[in-house]
Amino acid sequence: MNTVQVPAKVLSELDSIIQDAHDTKSYNRIESESDWKIVIKLYLFYKRAYPTEYKHFIETMKLMRQGAMNKYASSPKDKKSRGGQVRHICEIPKRFGDWLDIFYPKQSYNKKFLRQLIKRIPDFQVPDKV
Repeated sequence: MNTVQVPAKVLSELDSIIQDAHDTKSYNRIESESDWKIVIKLYLFYKRAYPTEYKHFIETMKLMRQGAMNKYASSPKDKKSRGGQVRHICEIPKRFGDWLDIFYPKQSYNKKFLRQLIKRIPDFQVPDKV
């Protein structure tokens, strides 16, 4: 097992977020405004605790937006496939996504949830229009 030195201040802040999450009593999925406040706190913590990783994520998102097929980030229709368009509306940093899975293990990453997530954390939004 690898270990990492974590400053006491950072550990204290994370403990505080964990305690707040425990106090909401929502152990499985994000359902209330209190849960969303925890998600935002966790995101702000992520930005402060891992600034290099966050900066890399933001740079990657800029490239993804530039490379999107159109302002809706949808794939082109293929007449042969008979399928609909696929839209890439959200991208979540791996570490942050792992934390969400730990805090809310039964959270479904469905369309409704992803739209709420990008509404609250616009950094995760891939297309210009959702």
